[in-house]
Amino acid sequence: TGLGAIVNYDSSEVELPDRPVNGSMTLEFITCVFNDNRVTFAPLTNLGGKVIVLDSLFNGNTAESGAIAVWMEGRLALTASCFESNQGSSFGSSIFVQANSVLEENLYNYGQDNVAGQGNCTGISLER
Repeated sequence: TGLGAIVNYDSSEVELPDRPVNGSMTLEFITCVFNDNRVTFAPLTNLGGKVIVLDSLFNGNTAESGAIAVWMEGRLALTASCFESNQGSSFGSSIFVQANSVLEENLYNYGQDNVAGQGNCTGISLER
């Protein structure tokens, strides 16, 4: 439980509980598994930092934004990763990228059996 299994926070825009004093660095996740997490935002929540995900699995996660959420001018590079049976209650089911954030790379990713609570986006939801 909580905001996310991993929260990358690099902004002073919003007060969050237990936020890092000096912000976040770029985080890389290579060959990682995010499995059966039940959190508020997403198992991997990026608030204003940069996250690189390579060759990773997101399976059976439940959150407002699905498996990955990118907010507050955050950046995401996603390559060769798999999204299966994730559920988002508000913003898609696999990946949510807020309007002021950037999906820098989206290569060779796969998804199946993901469920969106609102709307019909079961893949990557790019807010406009």
